[in-house]
Amino acid sequence: MIKRSEIILFVVLALVFGIISLLCSFGKPEGKSVIVSVDGTVTGTHSLDEEQTLTLKGYDGGTNELLIRDHKASIISADCPDKTCVHQLAISHDGETIVCVPHRIVITVTGDKESEVDSIAR
Repeated sequence: MIKRSEIILFVVLALVFGIISLLCSFGKPEGKSVIVSVDGTVTGTHSLDEEQTLTLKGYDGGTNELLIRDHKASIISADCPDKTCVHQLAISHDGETIVCVPHRIVITVTGDKESEVDSIAR
């Protein structure tokens, strides 16, 4: 049986994580387009302003459906076994990504502004 204190704890944690997510997204600039790469090779760049559904051919013949609508991009279907990419949230801010590991597909949002960082060395 779930106790009342456990329900209150769950609600408080959900609110805290929701507020943190909102605050983190406010600092990111909106993206202008998505870059699609398969197995490390860029296969296309698509505007977030144009509503479209694209069939992406992944590594070893796998396919994913990319939906661009309302200035957001999301994977709506995939024939990979785990479908983790389908469950990822839609992306729209500069630097956000969706990855399908089995098909080696990476979708990255880019803005019109160049990054101020040239490289990072360790």
